[in-house]
Amino acid sequence: MNPIRSILVHVDGTAASAVRVAMARELAAQQSAVVTALYAVTRNPLPVPFVDPLPCAAERRDRARAIFDEALKAPGCSVTWTELGVDSEEIGGFVRHALCCDLLVMGQHMAGDIASHDVPPNFTEAVMIDSGKPAIIVPHSRKTGSTGRRIVIAWKSTRESARAVACAMPLIRCASRVHLVHWREADDDVQSLDDIERHLRLHDVEAMRDELVRANSGVGDAIVSFASDIDADLIVMGCYGHRRLREIVLRGATRDVLMSTSVPVFMTH
Repeated sequence: MNPIRSILVHVDGTAASAVRVAMARELAAQQSAVVTALYAVTRNPLPVPFVDPLPCAAERRDRARAIFDEALKAPGCSVTWTELGVDSEEIGGFVRHALCCDLLVMGQHMAGDIASHDVPPNFTEAVMIDSGKPAIIVPHSRKTGSTGRRIVIAWKSTRESARAVACAMPLIRCASRVHLVHWREADDDVQSLDDIERHLRLHDVEAMRDELVRANSGVGDAIVSFASDIDADLIVMGCYGHRRLREIVLRGATRDVLMSTSVPVFMTH
């Protein structure tokens, strides 16, 4: 288990950037970490039908910087602002920075926000998969509130799930309440639940075990619904997917959670 000492937060021209910066500062204070904000956008975003032309690059950058500066007026740790070079591709450039940090704070894609056209729709997923670094994905609907006080661990006996728990352990150990949720499938390994509970206890974490009721919804929707019902402020789960040529393919619960969650999600691939 590595400590979290460096946090990289993605900033763009959306108002949600301020929420991500605030979350990164909160976690940095908890973990004694430093925070870097990286401005990364598409150099030539696609035009949006039925709206005025998108602002030029300088205007987009100034808007993002203004949102960032306003966020830093709240008390908290300092944050270093940095930008990709003019010749850097947004995903590859962000990945290069991500490789030398402990935790990413990224955003959920906002399809209805004009400013969200500054980044590709698959930006967050691509950075997670290409960098292999753990990330907290912040829902676009999130405004304020603590993160990591009430954690839901969505456990499945897989490499991705185990790695997510290991990477999130510094946060899990600081939580006031931890729920270990699981769901029944044909290849269930009941022993793995006892094993992960035992592992958590070795880290001084007493988790409550809960079984998800899937009903007519998929696992992803059930996870999000459970987390909302118990007022959780962080979901920890593995990221199941891969890059196929230039396409990001996310599977099952990963895809559903990233699309529908109203709760921040800690993921690693």
